[in-house]
Amino acid sequence: MTPLPGLRPVLPPQAGGEKRGRWPSEAGSEGAIEGLEFGCSLSSTSAMRDERLIRYAKANRNQMSEPEAKLWSCLRRGQLGVRFRRQHPIGPYIADFACLSLKLVVEVDGNQHIGSHYDRARDGYMRRRGWTVLRYWADEVMFDLEMLLDDVVGKIEKLSSPA
Repeated sequence: MTPLPGLRPVLPPQAGGEKRGRWPSEAGSEGAIEGLEFGCSLSSTSAMRDERLIRYAKANRNQMSEPEAKLWSCLRRGQLGVRFRRQHPIGPYIADFACLSLKLVVEVDGNQHIGSHYDRARDGYMRRRGWTVLRYWADEVMFDLEMLLDDVVGKIEKLSSPA
């Protein structure tokens, strides 16, 4: 099966909690992983219920990068006044951190995200469904966390205040 343009397959978690798998190349099926099924769905309801997507999100929770772990230590347990979930499925995508009550997503990007068409499609999908998406570089998390948290708190305050 070929993925829809702009969507990537959902990789199932690997046995034994190994590192995350690699995506097939964007140039079609070249480099595709043998036997990989595409978990993308046109229905966001069925995609959120997709067992493989949920398993993959759970596996990612145990394999956070250092910047993700550092940011999670500040977002968890309602420390900013709202609750966040990590590796939360939204339609056919998985958000790094999501505040469901405010429909706010916080993403941590490494260098592999520079100019990513996938990220633009993903952000568009979430925004069309009412989510606000904040993206930060991993270096910002590691070296300027206070500024980043001020920005997140500002967005939380803006989204929390009556219109």
